[in-house]
This record gives sequence, structure tokens and C-alpha cells, in this order.
Amino acid sequence: MIDDIGPEMVPVVKRDYNKENPIDDTIKVRTFLQTCGAEFSASAASATVTAAEPKLYLHQWQFPLAETAGNKLCRQNMPLPNDILGEGLLKYMVGDDIPQCQGDSPLQYLFMGAEGTMSKLHRDNGGLDISIAPIVGEKECILVHRSDGADCLYNLDAKLESIDLQSFPLMSQARIWQTTVRPGEILLMPHGTYHQCRNLTPCLSYSRFHLDTVNIRAFLQSMIDGDAEEIDHETVIWNAADEIVDNVYDYVKQVRKHVQHPKKYNKAPLSANMIHMVKTLRCLRHICRKLIAAETRRRLRRDSLFLLEYQEVLLWVRVHHFGCHVPYRTRKTPVVWERLTQLRHWQGRGSGIS
Repeated sequence: MIDDIGPEMVPVVKRDYNKENPIDDTIKVRTFLQTCGAEFSASAASATVTAAEPKLYLHQWQFPLAETAGNKLCRQNMPLPNDILGEGLLKYMVGDDIPQCQGDSPLQYLFMGAEGTMSKLHRDNGGLDISIAPIVGEKECILVHRSDGADCLYNLDAKLESIDLQSFPLMSQARIWQTTVRPGEILLMPHGTYHQCRNLTPCLSYSRFHLDTVNIRAFLQSMIDGDAEEIDHETVIWNAADEIVDNVYDYVKQVRKHVQHPKKYNKAPLSANMIHMVKTLRCLRHICRKLIAAETRRRLRRDSLFLLEYQEVLLWVRVHHFGCHVPYRTRKTPVVWERLTQLRHWQGRGSGIS
């Protein structure tokens, strides 16, 4: 590992990190392994590591963006079958600008740390499912339903480690699951799930985000809300639709050739993958319609605000320079009425706009 990707820079956090700004530093993979190798081995042997030694945690390293690691690790994972997860759309997120992960999802991560290192309770925005798979070691995962974080956990002020029902009585209503994930197992979390992960043993684990037709509504809502700036929602939808249309069109051309010249061309088989592509394309069509409608409404709101501001300026000129009477219907517009009230107070001539 040191020989292959030792020079790559990776993010690390300390044991008691700040959730608002978790990344403590970035160091080389070689430095991390040399620094934490003894701690990792000590934990594996159940030895005591002194409290003075900070436990560094290689935290959410997005290896597809690293040229060396991306070339070695991307496109090496067999996706789960389509009857478990649908057509993965995040592979359409990048183009020629990141060639090492072209045709694969850029949202793949590695975590590595000694016993006790952890990711604190949080949720990931973006409307994406998350899978976690330990490669070495065991990981404890605590999951909280996406609807319960704000209310039942009081915007995460309530702590799972010390449940206090006197101070936080709604914790008793929170839907919470706890499990241990081991090598050979995969934990799949629906979008928006609050989760906390702790290494029960020295652990190297792999994680990735997933998008298909099941959670694309949440993905669309995330794009409208703008809650995940690091995800290029528009590019994913556009590239996915464009690529799938090309694939379906190529299949249609093969079928057409067979119909027109059955002796010359063999019949193209209708594969399960092609069926999934058509279903995905149909879903994307409806999503694009929704996007167009949302964009149209946004432009109408923008134009309406512009007209209101323009109207306000004209009224201000009329009142300020000519002391004109303002119609009852117009002056009841909140923004205009506030401006007129300010003008009346400043000019001292209430009769002119009453």
C-alpha cells in the first residue's frame, strides 16, 4: 500500500474532532501508515495506547480524485446486481476532466483507523443512499431515521452515548438501529439516514454513495434545496439521460436492421440491463419535466420581483418629487407600504400619502 499510493494526500481527524469542521489535517498515506501503524497494531493486540497519543483517523478519503489511487482502485468493484440496486447514475457524474474515474462514481471513500476511532452522528445531504463495507476489522453503526434527527434528537443536541430522557424526552420516540458490520457484509443506508460509525477493532472500510430511480426524487429535492454544493446534480442528470438515450438508440437500430434484413442481421437480444435502462430513462424523462416546471416558476418569481421593485421605484419618484396620491390597492403592497411609511416619516407630510 505504501509503495502503490504512499505519496497521496489523505484527510485525517483526531479522536475528539469538531463536527462543524472535522478534518484536522491532510497528510501523506505513507506518513499516516508509519505514524499510526504501531497504534493500529497495538489495538489489534489489545494493548493499551496512552491517552497522550492522539488517535488519527483516515476519514472519508475520496480516492477517485487522486490520480494514482484512482487509476489503481476505480472500476475494480463489481456493482451489486440490478435486482438489489438499480442502474447506478453517479458514474455519469464526471467526464474527461477526471479520466482516472471515468465510467465510475467519484463518490467513493476509504476510512481507516484503530479501535475506538469513529465518525460522530451526522447525516449526508444530497439525496443519496450510502453503502458501508469493512475490508478489514469490524465497525459498529448506529442509524437514526431521517425524520427523527431534528425533533427526537433535538437537532443532534441529544447524545446517543448518554441518553437523558429528562432533558430530551422525545428521544424515547426516535427510531434507532444498532448493528455491527464485518468483512463480507454490506450495510446499505437509505438517503438522509443519520448515522454514527465506530471501529470496534482496527478497521479499513470502503464506502460509496448510490443513486438510482428509487432515490432520484430525493436527489432532485436536494438540487432544488441546494443543500449539497459538492454534488453537481445537473451534470449527473444530463449526462445520464444523454448516455442512456444513446445506448437505447443503438439497440433500436440493431432491432430495426434485423426487421428490415432478417437474413443479414441477427436478432438483438433484449437483456435485463436494457430493460433497466429503459425504466431509468422513463424516470429521467419525468424528472426533467419536473426540472423544467421548477425552472419556469423560478423565472416567473424572479420576473415578478423585478416588476415589484420597478413599481416601487416609480412610486418613490412620484411621492418624493410630486407628492402624488397613491392608490389604496397599490399602497397595501407590503414592500411599497414600508417604503412609503419611511418617506412619510422622513418628509413629514403624512397627508400626501394617507
